Amino acid sequence: MTHASTGTQVSLRLAARSLAATLLVSVLSVVGSTPIAAGEVGPLNVMTEGSNGLNIAMLPDADAISPGEEAAFTIVIWNDGPEAAIDATFHDELPAGVWQLDLVNPDEDDACGAASGMDMDGPAAMTFDCAFGTLEPSSKPDAPHDASSTGKVLRVRRVTGQDECGQLANAAWADAANDERGFADASIVVACPMAEDVAGSSTVMEAGRPAPSASLPDTATGATPPGGPSSLAIQILVLALLAPPLVVHARSRRR
Repeated sequence: MTHASTGTQVSLRLAARSLAATLLVSVLSVVGSTPIAAGEVGPLNVMTEGSNGLNIAMLPDADAISPGEEAAFTIVIWNDGPEAAIDATFHDELPAGVWQLDLVNPDEDDACGAASGMDMDGPAAMTFDCAFGTLEPSSKPDAPHDASSTGKVLRVRRVTGQDECGQLANAAWADAANDERGFADASIVVACPMAEDVAGSSTVMEAGRPAPSASLPDTATGATPPGGPSSLAIQILVLALLAPPLVVHARSRRR
């Protein structure tokens, strides 16, 4: 015999499952439009561009480099019109270190300077500032960049240290007296140094220290590394761990 309340509960459960399936399809359709692999948080390098007025974009020469290699960013600034950008300026907040600024296509109206300050919590950081005067409407500067490029092309660069690793994040902006400020940023990852062990294999450094490796006998030759345990000692230790516990029962005998 079927009760009315039981039929109602079944109907409610089916309706809830149908609604959940509809919501799941909606969510998957949204996520599917911008697929992101597991563990990803999105791109490191971001550039901000507008359709009109003053624009700025930044790109690194490489997303990842090794210690000792040069880290470099290219920044392009252009006026997409329709009016001239009056008193256009540029400001760059650089990662720690001593950087060099190259203005690829300068003219008589350009003036750039650098400043540095000591951070109480870390090494000194540099900033670059440029004044370009009036920038007439132009197209975006395309690579390869040279003295004849449109707009303004700047490069900031420095050589990384041999023991340096981590992320170098750069952020800059450009504005004009008659236009809103535009922002651009990019990052370069300096891979952590590698330590070569005696066997010639590489071990990744963690927090500035090489990961420890166990000293075990060579299974092919039976040789033991200096300071390492002997094969006999390892066998005795393994047997001791695998052997069942020995239980001794004592009996007293009366006379």
